[in-house]
Amino acid sequence: MFNSLKSVQIFSRGLKFSILAATSSALMILSIGSASAVEENSNYIGPSIGFTNGTTLYGVNSKFRVIDSVSVRPFIQFANSSTGNATVYGGTVTYDFSIPQSGLVPYLGFGLLEVNTTGTASGRGGGYFEAGVDYNATDNISLNANYKTGQYGLVNIGGGYRF
Repeated sequence: MFNSLKSVQIFSRGLKFSILAATSSALMILSIGSASAVEENSNYIGPSIGFTNGTTLYGVNSKFRVIDSVSVRPFIQFANSSTGNATVYGGTVTYDFSIPQSGLVPYLGFGLLEVNTTGTASGRGGGYFEAGVDYNATDNISLNANYKTGQYGLVNIGGGYRF
């Protein structure tokens, strides 16, 4: 194992450099990001409900901040009906706008989704544009609403535990 472990953060010209170094086995990790970037508790995961073409979908949505204003938002939703079942999953890359002191984070993005069906239910995947807003209700809870364009048009609302 490592005899000594040291961590250093350097802030320069709006960038944050984090270096983790270990002696003995020569492990070194370098991370570069925006100094103003990722706010604490900006990621979340939680339940969601979606509506499209008279069908209700239940699932899980999430948000993972990549850099300052860019996030990845994977999701999975399920629908059950008399004609069959559907599983819809995918992810969106979004640009997040921040409204200071309001808790609101509107966003726009592009994503891909896949639809798997059973029975006589049908569906296709593909690309879509997404517009939505997160509301940071507390330090640990975020609420979300969004609209995905594409073949169907999908409205989602949900919440999540922030971490």
